[in-house]
Amino acid sequence: MTTMVQQLKKHLADAVIALFEEYRSQAPSVRVDVSTDGRFGDYATNLAMQLAPVVKDSPMRIATKLKEHLS
Repeated sequence: MTTMVQQLKKHLADAVIALFEEYRSQAPSVRVDVSTDGRFGDYATNLAMQLAPVVKDSPMRIATKLKEHLS
């Protein structure tokens, strides 16, 4: 049985591959944390911040792309 964190990591890793295939070898490992403050959601990741220098795009645009892909 997989945990929610493991499922989220898999979905995010798949999204990175789908959206940024050409950067696959440079992509950071996906990290998902349980949020310490429920006001900001249940889980957190800094994946967009880590991808920004690799794909040379803003973290906000990367986060938006990831969100749209996951929706």
